[in-house]
Amino acid sequence: MASLPPNVSHVGVVILHNKLKDSVVFRLLTQKQIKIRTSERLPEGAVIVPKGKLAFLMVDIVNPVRSYPSSVETGHNNRGLCENSSGISELLARIDKFIGIHGQCTVILQAPLYTTKEFRIMSALQLKYLYQTVDFVPAHSAEECVEAILTMALVQTPPNCNILHDRINDLVASLLIPPPRVSAAFKEVIENRKLVPDSLEV
Repeated sequence: MASLPPNVSHVGVVILHNKLKDSVVFRLLTQKQIKIRTSERLPEGAVIVPKGKLAFLMVDIVNPVRSYPSSVETGHNNRGLCENSSGISELLARIDKFIGIHGQCTVILQAPLYTTKEFRIMSALQLKYLYQTVDFVPAHSAEECVEAILTMALVQTPPNCNILHDRINDLVASLLIPPPRVSAAFKEVIENRKLVPDSLEV
């Protein structure tokens, strides 16, 4: 993942669950001089960025992967997710609870190594929650989790979100304005009522 720009202070206060206070995530955020608050009311593994209206749930999928069946067909429902597995059922319960509290959120699925099983679980989760406002992001370590959180937070907090909004508007406006040659040709069509302007004839 690309290195973060130096203006991470724009992110504002970041709220973590109490259990993350002694974690690598807390240490990394502190090193980046991010203002941190902790709360017991948040779900375990939750990270909230109020200024950007963002909610993240960091989930370690090592245990769900271990309990996941090796065969694609065994115990799967029509979405390809084996909900009979204890690890998967706990994972789904955490995600459902988090979505119930935070309508629009991002779930960061952390695993040291992404093999076929990890990607299969991620793909199945994306299909299961396809019609809900939740995104799934893969990460290999706490460092990647923090980098993903801060990158998304920087994009969605002022002044970066305002700059991005203006640039997108300028891009859309430039695409909607027809090129001068085409514009002049169609103006001639309207004035002379030609079906095909001479300048556009092949």
